[in-house]
Amino acid sequence: MNAIALPLLLLLSDPAPDQRPRPEPATTLHALFREAWEFRLREDPLLATAVGDPRGADRLPSVKPADLERRAMATRDYLARLKKIDPAHLARQDRISYHMFARELGDDLAEHEFGAYRLPLTADWGFHIGIAQLPSQVPLATTRDYENYLARLRAVPAYFADHIALLREGLRTGFTLPRVVLSGYDGTIRAQVVEDPEKSVFMRPFQSFPIGVPETDRPRFREAGRAAITEAVVPAYRAFLDFMVREYLPEARQTLGASELPRGREYYAHRVKSFTTLEVTPREVHEIGVREVAPQVADIFRT
Repeated sequence: MNAIALPLLLLLSDPAPDQRPRPEPATTLHALFREAWEFRLREDPLLATAVGDPRGADRLPSVKPADLERRAMATRDYLARLKKIDPAHLARQDRISYHMFARELGDDLAEHEFGAYRLPLTADWGFHIGIAQLPSQVPLATTRDYENYLARLRAVPAYFADHIALLREGLRTGFTLPRVVLSGYDGTIRAQVVEDPEKSVFMRPFQSFPIGVPETDRPRFREAGRAAITEAVVPAYRAFLDFMVREYLPEARQTLGASELPRGREYYAHRVKSFTTLEVTPREVHEIGVREVAPQVADIFRT
């Protein structure tokens, strides 16, 4: 066979890229699910710990603007790739999963584009409350577990500082909680500002140890725990308390509704659809509520 015929034969025997068999839609969908889940576990060490994945067990998630934008870019990519899959060619269960995933990605992307990351608090929850639950939520059975726990305690100041930066951006742009719902909120922070580390919830794992931690390791862990709480955790909570009392509370908005936020009406409409999972407007939800309570109101007046 001459030198010209061989490449020609190979060309004829190898289908063009657009003629090669494509993966089944379900195969492509499941691969996308796995990729997105792996990405999420890498990005959120606390989630990974919660589902039993050991990766990042010594870290806290990063909420720096660059990381938030990188995650949003990944979400856009997953959503674009998902839309290339025709759900009509999927089995019923996969179609359900497809639409649930599409909604989740769409909601996450909308939250980012609205800048909801500027509000990492609610009236009854916050990143600082989640961190206070670490002692009861992370594995604490071995020496490595305790080393990971200590590393996370030492990472608390940076984690809090990054969240405070987001809250400051919220103050600058008018994206804050209503001031009225913050009454007494400082109590959720003050509880962790203790003078004696032994009284801290973060010290509990060092007050008794599982059999997986050798007796010889326990004294050093107790000492390291006291140091981490005194030098890292308590100062982080104290700085957050100072920020909330001196900066955030005095400047938090005096309006109530989400519609009063920047792009508030759009954001409120998005939140309604997100929570109801329905294509309804805030006005329609209000009218449904009025119709549903009307009979009860009528009964009250009749009695």
